[in-house]
Amino acid sequence: MAQPAALPEGYYLQNFETVLRDVLARYGDLLRPEEEARISGFLALPPPARRLLVRMFTRQGPWFRPDGFHYPEIEDIPGALATLCAQGFCATGAMAAPGDLVALLRKDELGDRLRGFGIAFPRTLSRAGLAELLSSRADPEALKTALLQSLHPVAPLDQDWVRLAFFLFFGNGDQDLTDFVLADTGRVRYEAYPIDPRDRLFQARVACHPPPEPLPELCLTVPRHPSRSVERAALEAAAQAGWAGFFTENGLWQGLFGLAFWDQLFAPLPGAFQHRFQAAPADIGGPDFHHRRREAIERRLEQLAAPGALATALLQVAECKRGISNAFVNWRMLTQDLLGTALEVLPAPVVLSVLSTMAPNPMAFRSGFPDLLLCRLDPPACMLWEVKGPGDTLRPEQERWLRHFNREGVEARIAWIAYG
Repeated sequence: MAQPAALPEGYYLQNFETVLRDVLARYGDLLRPEEEARISGFLALPPPARRLLVRMFTRQGPWFRPDGFHYPEIEDIPGALATLCAQGFCATGAMAAPGDLVALLRKDELGDRLRGFGIAFPRTLSRAGLAELLSSRADPEALKTALLQSLHPVAPLDQDWVRLAFFLFFGNGDQDLTDFVLADTGRVRYEAYPIDPRDRLFQARVACHPPPEPLPELCLTVPRHPSRSVERAALEAAAQAGWAGFFTENGLWQGLFGLAFWDQLFAPLPGAFQHRFQAAPADIGGPDFHHRRREAIERRLEQLAAPGALATALLQVAECKRGISNAFVNWRMLTQDLLGTALEVLPAPVVLSVLSTMAPNPMAFRSGFPDLLLCRLDPPACMLWEVKGPGDTLRPEQERWLRHFNREGVEARIAWIAYG
């Protein structure tokens, strides 16, 4: 297989600006004045500032620590940040909630902060548990002041213009800068058809950028308990309403993916396995993963789509492979009870839609799943909850999966927890 072509320095900015210039030329009359001004303002920024902003757009945020920016091609990152803030493209941490700032801390830093506030905690507590404990027990204003002084966080402002530009350019909400990279490196090839810049897919504003539907929400007021997580509080509230439940987060859906595509993950393709200690093929994080296994993955999806095949097949794989290392399967979490119940209450088309979404890039789509699976068995029914405690916010990948499940017919809510 030919080696992928090398990308020039700053390729991501060049691709980003290709989108913007095409949209200005083709759809300028559909843009609102503030959107056109935003695009023109971006194009007028100094190159280091433009590069840094695009880097932030392509990373998981919304808030970032400047000490986490390591881009050799960007000169004077502090100066670029100052320009972005001065021109209104970035916000400083003063606009962040304490929960946003806590989310930026490493596990060791969370422990240091808890000790600094005199809050005792068990050494076995997970990072998520430490973050919840710090957010719920520390004085919010004192916590925010301390974190602002140490982290100096920043966040891109107003990304709607970016989403609109990419929607107009691609004609859908699924493609992004990754498609440029795949084509420029030769990993994906496209037919050489002519493109007339006068042709427009969209002729009217409403047709091209409809506002997203609001996500279902509920608010739960629970007693504060120092050792109980917000997820546990939500499970107890759901139980009072007659719903059994599991704290699953990403583990359930990653596990379903690992079981469904076990043979494809461990297919003995050239270069996939270098030693006997791998829980996934060496190319799992790259675009070649799906490219080299496309036909096998599509055949597997067809097999699983047969009536009754999904639950039977995954339970058989779990029984045969239980205990064998798989990067997507946490056997301690994916118990027989959880797996059996999930496959009974989750509609098979919904599970298949998740598997199909993850398959092209499983590492990019393995996070952001709702925290809780709630179920009733007679008759089979289920709900999904993303639980948010005081000061917490919804991340983009979490919103993406909540919208996905609601589109597929499974009620997926944000459960806001308040203490009373």
